Amino acid sequence: FTVPHYHIAESDVLITVGADLFETFISPVEWSKQFAEGKKKGLKWFHAEPYLSVTGASARHRMVVKAGSETYLLAYLLHHIPHRNALPDSLLAAIPNESLEKVAGLTGISIGMIQEMTRALKQARQPLLIAGGTAIANGNANVTARYAALLQWALGMVGTTVDFEHSYNYESVGAADD
Repeated sequence: FTVPHYHIAESDVLITVGADLFETFISPVEWSKQFAEGKKKGLKWFHAEPYLSVTGASARHRMVVKAGSETYLLAYLLHHIPHRNALPDSLLAAIPNESLEKVAGLTGISIGMIQEMTRALKQARQPLLIAGGTAIANGNANVTARYAALLQWALGMVGTTVDFEHSYNYESVGAADD
């Protein structure tokens, strides 16, 4: 499968969900360099993870999320951030649309932090969302990846901060169940 290249340095708001950029996610040296460049430009960064990682310890806004509940956060964002690229109504109708209070309860993230992240994404010119890695390797990992991809498309990241033209090919990487 293909993993896109991410342009962290070009983004103004970065949301990472489980992706341990500085230790285990694809290319930690590259992400560290890009993050340093983005930070100089005022990059706002929110990181959600169930367990403390090197990345989480470095995050300006670290959100401890209940393992497996990442999908609720992403579904909330899909329903509450204006889309630059339309998604079919039938697709959005199939994604849970929970209240802010319920999402906070399900994820363990404070209402204030979810609101702050939502505001930042609404105001972002070049947002970037990266989800994946071992921190979200649970029963909801595939749904988390799908919702992340939908957000990347809906918020106009694909072709800007999410680059499939310079992607990583993971077809020869084995999995634990192979």
